[in-house]
Amino acid sequence: MHLFNEFQIINLIKSKFPSSNKNIVGIGDDAALIKISDTQMMAISKDLLVEDSHFRLSYFSPQAVAHKSLHSNLSDIAAMGIMPEYILLGMSIPPYISIEWIEEFINCLAILCKKHSIIVIGGDTVPSVDKLVISITVCGIGNTKNIKYINTAKPGDIICVAGRMGYAHLGLHALEKNIPGFETFKNAQLFPEAKLSEGIFLGNYYEVTAMTDLSDGLSIDLKNLCDASNVGAIVDINPSLTLDNNTQKISSILAISISDGVIHGGEDYGLLFTVKENLIEHLSQEFYQKFGYHFYRLGKITETPSIIYTPYN
Repeated sequence: MHLFNEFQIINLIKSKFPSSNKNIVGIGDDAALIKISDTQMMAISKDLLVEDSHFRLSYFSPQAVAHKSLHSNLSDIAAMGIMPEYILLGMSIPPYISIEWIEEFINCLAILCKKHSIIVIGGDTVPSVDKLVISITVCGIGNTKNIKYINTAKPGDIICVAGRMGYAHLGLHALEKNIPGFETFKNAQLFPEAKLSEGIFLGNYYEVTAMTDLSDGLSIDLKNLCDASNVGAIVDINPSLTLDNNTQKISSILAISISDGVIHGGEDYGLLFTVKENLIEHLSQEFYQKFGYHFYRLGKITETPSIIYTPYN
């Protein structure tokens, strides 16, 4: 049997369900958008997390499953420059999941939703034969002029990332191999944090020309942004991304290239965005004053529709 990849399936769906409604922005961005007034749009996104594909119950606690399930969805809305407000929760539950496990999962999800002022407005539960599946649909309403899109990068824009890169990838391998220590990396995999405040902040700046979240890894997410915008990129994986002592140490123990983790590792849930070159210094200063850390500058958008990764020392 031939196996389709994710993007082949998405393209098949797009071809069968074309949208001609000018009030809807459909498949292709981090979230769908529906116009609800002249000044506001509703963003809607869904993610599925499947046991043994996105998490293993051998090292994911109920709290970790709840955290990752929610934040992977919130990240999509954050990438649009919108604050999430509502979720729908779906669960497909196999017989080996106890009621105590479900209670811990729900309790943690409730705490997280309260923290982010999110209301659970419905959902569904069904029995499963052999795998736990979590489905969350997230909705938020934002100001039309502050919404960021994946398809609006321009040649000359600077490519930037808010958040760490490669940590979740290294943490996953440490968990899989049961390596002791390195909790920062493991927690990046178990308890990722969507960049909600950063997404809202960047949405307020016209200097930010395009944005998406880093869920599938830089190599995939940057390609999606470039393809959507009909542009290319030159990327410099700067040593500042990779040369801290702990990253070097865990990379050596796991025998994993740090640059491979930065480029190809996913599930960090940072924000990948592009900025007008002549305005980036101003934005960088404002961002640092607000959040206490600098976003990374990774390269530049080009007219040539190809992506080149330059080596580093």
